Amino acid sequence: MCPSTTTTTTELELDLEEKFSCQAGQGGAFRSYHMTGDNSFEACAALCNAEEDCQGFDFTASDSQHPELLSLHPTVAKKDACRLYRANKPRLGHGGSAERQYCEKKIEWVEAVDDETDDEAVQREDKHAEDAVDETDDEDAVIMRQVSSGCQHGCGSTSVTVNGTIFEIGSGSGITYKASSETCLGACIVASPGMLSSSSCSTVLPGSEKVAKNGSSKLCCLSEACPSTSTTTTTPSAATRLAQKFACQTGQGQPFKTYMETVSNSFEGCASLCDLEDQCEGFDFTVKKTTHPELFSVTPNVLKPDSCRLYKANKPRLGDPGTSGRQYCQKIP
Repeated sequence: MCPSTTTTTTELELDLEEKFSCQAGQGGAFRSYHMTGDNSFEACAALCNAEEDCQGFDFTASDSQHPELLSLHPTVAKKDACRLYRANKPRLGHGGSAERQYCEKKIEWVEAVDDETDDEAVQREDKHAEDAVDETDDEDAVIMRQVSSGCQHGCGSTSVTVNGTIFEIGSGSGITYKASSETCLGACIVASPGMLSSSSCSTVLPGSEKVAKNGSSKLCCLSEACPSTSTTTTTPSAATRLAQKFACQTGQGQPFKTYMETVSNSFEGCASLCDLEDQCEGFDFTVKKTTHPELFSVTPNVLKPDSCRLYKANKPRLGDPGTSGRQYCQKIP
């Protein structure tokens, strides 16, 4: 049931401090795949959190830099206060001259719940089974604290945008949910093939139901009763807030002008990175997993991910999506 007050606030993300475990140390030598000038835990953690491939990062409060001459964008002062890592062997206990902290990404809470509901957990030995039950109870408690019910979309909404994808409520094969003026949608999660070992809405978001499909993705939402008052004020979702900060259309940024490239292949993921960067004036992205060779670099890579590309001032190629079907999004002043 929606609260009687006219303002509803729902927190869907765990605090960054709860998503990472930090201690003095550095990542594996020469294993960093992305470096920035962000010299705070919050900024560096936000970058790693937005990257599916990122398993950890190290950072320093100092304005650290190094020369990078063998690169497409050579510089004698490449900023590296924040360094992101995929799988690596961190040098724990050794923070170096910059006194770095190494932070490892913890298991996401949704995946932890899914692991504990797996049939194998039920078949464990008694002692281990008891431990599994305790863990499940703890994770359920986290869900109850973090995913509170409340209207996130207007009562009777027939179309909603989540993670940059538009869903027509009630559309798609096997969808029985129908929009009603007496109900609203609360917390929602987009379930894509392969994101979890079980793709049922009850596993992805406990208590939710399948309300729409768009291609191979389905939208799982908590359905709530609308309040008796005629007006409901809701807190915009992260995707909605980001959509208000950028103007997007088919196109790409200027050739060879990108200053950061990542694997994020969604509007929300790429927009979050650009929003964090004061120097970022726009970005282009594709939903495909695209790569290119980058051999003249301190960390050469024949498959450098570039689904998301950030730009400073540039002359975008509007109307030209390229072979990957890119969208160019300009930051709104």
